[in-house]
Amino acid sequence: MEKFDETGPNTHTRRYKVSSSIAIGAMIVFAILSILLLLSLVFGSDAIKVTADKALPWSLVAFAVACVAMIVANKRTPLKDDDPVENSQ
Repeated sequence: MEKFDETGPNTHTRRYKVSSSIAIGAMIVFAILSILLLLSLVFGSDAIKVTADKALPWSLVAFAVACVAMIVANKRTPLKDDDPVENSQ
């Protein structure tokens, strides 16, 4: 079994832990809403289909929150040695 590499510079920061937790939670909400939406549209009555149509934007909002949280979690802070302005000379 291959172990996950946690040796990166920002994998143990508070920002990474909070952002990845938010991303995981938002993806769970997105999955639950999407499954409920699909099941209600396929098997539901007309009254349920109207409610399911109203849940679609919330599902997309949860997906967007997850995407932003993953981007924030994976953002790397530049090291002082990696500054392109200082190293251009």
